[in-house]
Formats: sequence, C-alpha cells, structure tokens
Amino acid sequence: LDYNQWVSVLKLSMMWDFMGLCNASIRHLDCPLRPLDPISKVGLASQYNIEEWLLPALLVLA
Repeated sequence: LDYNQWVSVLKLSMMWDFMGLCNASIRHLDCPLRPLDPISKVGLASQYNIEEWLLPALLVLA
C-alpha cells in the first residue's frame, strides 16, 4: 500500500476501533525506509492521537 492508502487504513481502523490494524498502519507509516516528514507526523499524530510521534516530530521542527 502507498502512503495515502495507509492513512486511510489508519483512519478507518481508528473509527472502527480495530487496534491491531491501527497499530499495523502506524508501523507501516513509520517505516525507516520511507520516513515521513515531521509536518506530516505532527498532523497525523494530532489527528489520530499518536502520542509517540508528536514530541519527536515537534522537536525536529524546533
């Protein structure tokens, strides 16, 4: 799946409370081979309450 598809998986899995699928989408979006830019991470972290992404992404932007 590409970035947009994984974001869709994240959105739907959060909406339907499928935590296993939610965690899988977070792992795929946080892949070190295709790192997300910090602005995208802050946006996704805020929108989907991914606490472990928020502070590190904000520190990169600081």
